[in-house]
Amino acid sequence: MNKGHIDDVRRIRLDLLVEDPEQPRKVMRGLDALVESLRKIGQTTPILVCRTEDPETFMVVDGWRRCTAAKQLKWEDIACVMSGMDRADVQFCAEFNHLSLNPFERADELFRFKQRHGWTDDQMASILGQSRSQVTSILRLRTLPEPIRAMLLPVCSEVATESLLQVARAKNAQETRRLAEMILQGRGSKDLRGERTAPKEKLGKAKQKSSPSGSHDANNNFDVSPKADVRRDERTSGEKMCRPTSPRKRRHAGR
Repeated sequence: MNKGHIDDVRRIRLDLLVEDPEQPRKVMRGLDALVESLRKIGQTTPILVCRTEDPETFMVVDGWRRCTAAKQLKWEDIACVMSGMDRADVQFCAEFNHLSLNPFERADELFRFKQRHGWTDDQMASILGQSRSQVTSILRLRTLPEPIRAMLLPVCSEVATESLLQVARAKNAQETRRLAEMILQGRGSKDLRGERTAPKEKLGKAKQKSSPSGSHDANNNFDVSPKADVRRDERTSGEKMCRPTSPRKRRHAGR
């Protein structure tokens, strides 16, 4: 382990561990499965803790679900590692990359730390080891209206983040709700993208069909200006004047 940031593993009594008041996870999912895993296999990964103002207690930075499961099993203590880093930074990296955070919780956590530290998207991406576009996309989920978030919350952990982003990219409230309903129907991101871009494609085809007659210029651009009609009439008239007459018409003309 990196001695500059983390001490060796130690066992700490569960009654001395306290939850972080800024814990971003609002729903503790999969707790029953975790309890069963600890009962059968035991603890395989130490939890991460830091000191508090009270020298007798420790705040759990990462691993509160394991603490809760251990308490249900009536354990007296649990394996911990002590962090020497800033608690906020450690928690940010640990919680943001934690699989149990749903996409909306990840977006809220990312925004909270961005506002708290005044970080840019590039700085956030560097800390997390992700690209700037990934960070920006996650933050975009926060633009979804609260009713839409509530609608998608039960399924947001089961669908691709790209599907949620398609909803966030909707042009208006009506389209936002329509795309959200498509997710609830089990439609994928490809279907949502097609639905979101379909109106533009249909509008483009409609314009092509309703285009007035005209002429093409040297670059094959369609010219529908009034001058185009004049030029076309002049050209047609000139072609009639220069068109050679047939021998039969010339004989009739000489009589």
